[in-house]
Amino acid sequence: MTSFVDTFVVNVAKESDIHGSLVKFDDLKISDLKFLVYNEINHDIKFNYKYIDLWKVDIAYGERDKLKHVTTKDDIIEKFGGEQLIPIFLVKKVFFEQLLVDENIHVIVQLPAAAASLSFKEIIEVIKKNALKGTPNLPDVLSMPLQQRNFKGSMSYVNETIYNNITGRDGKSNYWVLVSGGAPGIGKTRFGQELFNQVRKDMPQYIQNIYNDRKIPHDRRRTDTHFEYLCIDFGNGHRLTRQDYGIDASIIIGLRIAHAFFIEKEYGMTFQEFRIALERYRDSFNNFHFNVVIGEIRKALNLSDKHLFFLYLHIDEFQLIDSWDKEDKSNPPTKLFYNMIHNISEFMLKSALPAFVQPFLSGTAPLAVIEQKEASRISFLFVDCPLLNDQSIIRITDHFAEKFNAGIANYAYKWKYCRQMLQLLRDTGGLPRALQRLFIVCFGADGKQGRGFFEKLEKKDIDFVDCFIKVKDSLDKQYGIRDYVEKNRNVAMKLMYFCIEGIAIEPNKCLDDNNPALTIRSLERDRHIILSSVEQSARCSLFLINMPFYFICLYNDVLCIVKPTLVHLFYDERMYWEEWEVFVAYHEAFRTNLAIKMGKTTMTLRELYPNADELDVNFDMSVELKPLCVCKANEQFPHTNPLTEKHDGKIIDWQSGNVVVINGSSAPFADVFLVRKLVHIEFKKFLMSNQCKWDYVSIKMPESKVEEEDEKNLKSFYTAVDDDDDNYILITIIFTSQPYKKEKHESGVLVISKEDFKKHFGPVFSSRASFAITGDANPNFWEKNRLKNVLNGIGDASIDNVIKKRPYYSDEDYYIKNPGAKKMPKMDYFPFDVSEILDIENR
Repeated sequence: MTSFVDTFVVNVAKESDIHGSLVKFDDLKISDLKFLVYNEINHDIKFNYKYIDLWKVDIAYGERDKLKHVTTKDDIIEKFGGEQLIPIFLVKKVFFEQLLVDENIHVIVQLPAAAASLSFKEIIEVIKKNALKGTPNLPDVLSMPLQQRNFKGSMSYVNETIYNNITGRDGKSNYWVLVSGGAPGIGKTRFGQELFNQVRKDMPQYIQNIYNDRKIPHDRRRTDTHFEYLCIDFGNGHRLTRQDYGIDASIIIGLRIAHAFFIEKEYGMTFQEFRIALERYRDSFNNFHFNVVIGEIRKALNLSDKHLFFLYLHIDEFQLIDSWDKEDKSNPPTKLFYNMIHNISEFMLKSALPAFVQPFLSGTAPLAVIEQKEASRISFLFVDCPLLNDQSIIRITDHFAEKFNAGIANYAYKWKYCRQMLQLLRDTGGLPRALQRLFIVCFGADGKQGRGFFEKLEKKDIDFVDCFIKVKDSLDKQYGIRDYVEKNRNVAMKLMYFCIEGIAIEPNKCLDDNNPALTIRSLERDRHIILSSVEQSARCSLFLINMPFYFICLYNDVLCIVKPTLVHLFYDERMYWEEWEVFVAYHEAFRTNLAIKMGKTTMTLRELYPNADELDVNFDMSVELKPLCVCKANEQFPHTNPLTEKHDGKIIDWQSGNVVVINGSSAPFADVFLVRKLVHIEFKKFLMSNQCKWDYVSIKMPESKVEEEDEKNLKSFYTAVDDDDDNYILITIIFTSQPYKKEKHESGVLVISKEDFKKHFGPVFSSRASFAITGDANPNFWEKNRLKNVLNGIGDASIDNVIKKRPYYSDEDYYIKNPGAKKMPKMDYFPFDVSEILDIENR
């Protein structure tokens, strides 16, 4: 292709150096001009300059469109009336007997075929020579270290594929392309990189085991394996453009792999710049077919035929290939996605080839892959990209603690004793992007606040509510959640309901009757919905919707399910007695109000309290749903009635069924209570009485204690209320940190132990509930008075010594350090149970 971009100027002086001899302008011939042109091109590929053809033309800039697709002498003659210049003619006679316009093109240079069609290596070397050496990227001080995740399932399919390649097994079902598809920000790209690290670690021995187990002859074995990771990012770096239409799919992919291996690693040349540089060699594009490039990489690595070249090809943002394909108007269409997989599969299926390609696709459009399944020669496996678990989150934070020289006490970082910081970390839900935003808020975008943050943390001088809100607002800017919820309230309400209730749904479930294309799967691609597989069957797959707590609060900001007070309460210095009661109260209000906004007017108690005993008929009764608010009482109910609101002194109409009441401190009755009116039964109401009971010394919650609490509630209520209030049916709900096993049927009583939290609170709130309750069962966070209750015969001085022995990593560690401690069941040691012991004692 020719264009004004490819133009250049040849300066002709009064005397020109031609082969070391000075030739005067009046004597300069066209053959000499060829020599000057040759030197101006400065081509690294040697050829005889005499074979250059020069064509005299006069092309104005306004005629530039005619230059497109000019490749032959016939094109030059037909489009521009080109005149081929004769070598023995004088330049002066040809050009300077007429007036020339400076801005016009006056000569078209046609290179000989040997120069126009260069080898792959020659083209790459020319481009390298004209490219600038890349400057190393400045290290990102907030780059999160990769974490080892559970790759057992993914590795089994990589192993199966290489096994079948080596042994030559037929059938596409035996060869796997791994696909990680899901919402933006869940760490799909990181997962692909981490999986490659696992492949590089485990695969050499696995390949040798295949050779040995199958007794493969030594002359058929590869003596060594070279592992190479290449990432083709179609969203940022190797994007597809209209320039790619009409090019063979094999070349489209080959060009990008060539850039990733030969250029990107060393040179400061983007892929688009690489493409522009390649345009003059368009006739040589056949040298960039996928299989040719793979062979050239092998040569560049100096791999012998006995070497296996294992290319882990990570194709990121694969959904953009599908989008590009749908805009393809060329005839025949490129079918890039389909043909890309076809080309890759050659290096998976054929064991005779000295290269093996394991593709890993990451992106946000699983449907794009599903549509290719039947047409492909090989199989696709959707691998779960698990969110970061607690251990990974803690280790990543430890990485920054070390980077910023954080304080250490007794071989452990001091930051781990801050429960509010641990809660901020857990509120990310393991979403890498949310975790990254948290670190930016804490340490500053450039990391310069990192050391200061840890110092303030140790001094308890951090506003955790402010941190939470900044992270939440930052995530909103990235995902546009508030704006989406505002414009799609009904859909957002459904998403939140499914998430909070932990309801498993089909990925193709339509969320809007007026828009059949709006499915859970489509939102996962375009929005912030994170799906995790919970059930597979021959007919359907079911998924749970996951959202970090930050997202839930953004939804609530718009939908106003409850007042946003809940956020502030969780970052107070302690969340034991009173704070736990507030959590229970707001959870009651949140779930009820959300159900009302979903259009529900009634629910059974069993739907509201899913842990209830199946034999308890009370929980099969339906109750009216009324919008709930939360009130804190000044007084102790039922001994004082009416009750007044703590913050403004107004009367609390607790009998209306519109309020969840947090009882006054030290009340002998329930910590939290509310009224729920029965449906179709006049004058009968349930009084739901929530009791928080911590028992730190017994092995389990005894049945006698359950009966005692229920009897206490009944006695307190019926002793204090008027005769007209006997229409109330009391339901006692006890939350406990201890294990509980129901030994006999007791109507109107529900015990929710820690093991039942997920079922009761749902996946979002159960993490917070567990953290709040287990923190009080964690010796690393016990206060002095609590330690006295669980250690026999130890005075204040010894208690101080017990505190100094922290941290405790396990039951064994705790009892070895404290021989006098009472035996306690199911103690919690987070975050130290997922931490490594440091080499430094104190800092």
